[in-house]
Amino acid sequence: LYKIDPMYQFSLEWYMDLFQRSIKQSQTTPAVESVELRVSNIFKYHRLEVYRNACRSLFERHKLLLSLQIVVKLSDWNESQMEEWNFFLRGGQVFDRKDQPPNPAKDWITANAWDNITTLETLPIFQGIIGALTYNAKEWKRWYNSAMPENTNLPGEWESKCEDPLKKMLVLRCLRPDRIVFAATKFVENSLGRAFVDNR
Repeated sequence: LYKIDPMYQFSLEWYMDLFQRSIKQSQTTPAVESVELRVSNIFKYHRLEVYRNACRSLFERHKLLLSLQIVVKLSDWNESQMEEWNFFLRGGQVFDRKDQPPNPAKDWITANAWDNITTLETLPIFQGIIGALTYNAKEWKRWYNSAMPENTNLPGEWESKCEDPLKKMLVLRCLRPDRIVFAATKFVENSLGRAFVDNR
């Protein structure tokens, strides 16, 4: 977070105090219960307390970023998933368009969106997405024009290919970046629970 704003830095003393409080205030278990259950209770309580206390110091627009960061740090993702996450953060970059396949629908796929799609094609699971957009442009345009594409099935085989919410967010990032906040909120809620997107 400190890369977003230098004031987003928390001291070790602040964290240690928060950790001690989490141990004291988390749900206790009877002595007969397992150590694993007690540790699990502390972990769940502490995770939420870190989020809530950190949010007190964040601008509203950065709270979802913190939630996403928590999801990623707690996820046991493989190399391929981390590659997808990096694409989500940075998008696609095309430095030389002369070798780029032609945009099949310039009326609704912007040059920037097409750059993202052609870069997305380099990720293993997304091989063939250029062909799908080229040969099934009507269906893709229908999805693109939907009011809530994050809740609408992707055309053809792509809904099953992108059943992992992160993968669907990558397609949204390319074609409908205006809906990313809604998709990311849903992603966090499904991963961590409603408390991590409700900042009241």
